[in-house]
Order: sequence, then C-alpha cells, then structure tokens
Amino acid sequence: MNVLVCLISSLGNVAEVVARQRERLIPQDLFKKKGPDYPVNFKVSVYNPNKESISFEKFLLREAKTSEAVILLVEEIHSCLVVPIENAVFAATFDVKDERVSNFKNFFGNHFSQLFRNFFVVKTLMDDAEKLQAMILPLRNFDAPALREMARLSRENSRCANFTLPLEVQLAEIVKLRVPRKKSKSPLKYFVDQKGKHFVYGYENHASIDTGKPHVAACEFNGHFRFGKRIDPRRHYNVSFGDGDTTHISGDFPDCHGVVHTVPKKSHLNMFANDFY
Repeated sequence: MNVLVCLISSLGNVAEVVARQRERLIPQDLFKKKGPDYPVNFKVSVYNPNKESISFEKFLLREAKTSEAVILLVEEIHSCLVVPIENAVFAATFDVKDERVSNFKNFFGNHFSQLFRNFFVVKTLMDDAEKLQAMILPLRNFDAPALREMARLSRENSRCANFTLPLEVQLAEIVKLRVPRKKSKSPLKYFVDQKGKHFVYGYENHASIDTGKPHVAACEFNGHFRFGKRIDPRRHYNVSFGDGDTTHISGDFPDCHGVVHTVPKKSHLNMFANDFY
C-alpha cells in the first residue's frame, strides 16, 4: 500500500527537517508489521504555505497521484488550508508552542503513530463493501446525523486512543438506514436519509466526476478520497424518491463545490461521493 504523508508547516526548522529526512521520520516499527496491506510504502512531502506557488489542494492532487491513502500532519495556524478537503484526508493538527517540536523527529513519531493506527481502523472498515458504501455517502446531500457525526469524529478524534468505538457506533446507525423500498417486491436495499431520498451504490462505470471550471481542485480530490482512503471516482449512487418501483426526484441540491442547482423531475440522479451530479 502506498501512503502519502504530508506535513503542512511554515516553521522553517520543521519544514527543513521533513524535507531532509522524509521517510526516515516514520517510526521504524511501522515498516516491520505484517498483513495484507504490508509492506507499506511511505512517501513524505512537506507543504510550506509561505513558499509554495500553488494551492494546497493542487499540491495534494499532484503528490497523491499514486497513493492509496493520504495522511496529514498540520501546523495549527494552517488548518484552514485543509477545510475544503477535510473529509477526504485523515489529518491531525499540532501546535508549534509544544516544546517537543524542537526535537521534531521524536515529536513526529509520537504524533504519527497513533494517527496511523486510527487511519488503519478506518481503512479496515472501508474494506467491507457495505460499510464502504455507508462511509462514502455524499456528505452534502445525504441528510443523516450519524453520517455528519462520523465525519466529525474522523476529523476531530483522529489521534484519540478511544477512536474506534464511537466511530463504529455511528457507522452502525448508518448501516441500519439501508433497507428495501417499502412498497416494492425488489430485495434491492437503499440508504434512506431523513428526507426520504433513497441512495443505492451503482455498479455502472458509465460516468465520472467532472473537472475543470467551474470545479475546483478540491472537487476532484474529494471524488478520489474519503477519510484518507482512495475511492473509485467512476462509481456513483443512484438517488431518488419513492417507496415503490416507480421512482422520481426533483428539487434543489448542492453540488461538489456547494452551488445549489434546481433539478427538474426525472427518475433519478447519478450522484458521486463528492456530491457531483
């Protein structure tokens, strides 16, 4: 498994240490683990906002081209840079006021080890097909408190020792929402949100997320990753209303960069994990 580890910092000595040592910063015990995802190939990059000429999202798109996972360690004052892709990455912040930063290799190892362990919890959950479908539901358009809470936990508790159980509780609540249509004889199951929208993960690969204007780099990145794990940008959800075999959908829905469009009545929408439709 190829894992991109990216540090965001404008602190000169920190950026220099990362640029100089890169993969040597990774705790050695992580290279010795065994399992279906091992060996792990780490690529370590550093983004200095004071020196880079491109946006962080564009930088990350370039750096993560061959990566199956993206993990970030972010200097707290630069956390705003991560907001447009905060649910696509697995990240933690650090405070340069912490005196341990002076020995950054040890500091990095202490911060990264728990972060990486918790990412593997997410990755393992997403290896299950049903759980994957629950975890990559479109965050702007699937209206369910459990999905929003799961995303919050992944963002805010990424370095917590008790990360796993609260996440699994929310995931179980989302999986409970996967049921057949009430007035249909078809056994096909849909994730049903609070507004009655039915989402089913399609097997078709006949479409893909759009890039280029009016889309931004975050749209593309959010279509390729969720909670740090790479996802298939070619597969989408079929979204509709209706409890029977005849489905329909119309109304106002936000897209992948937050613009609301009015959709005239049709049988269904093809909607991707990043909310593009």
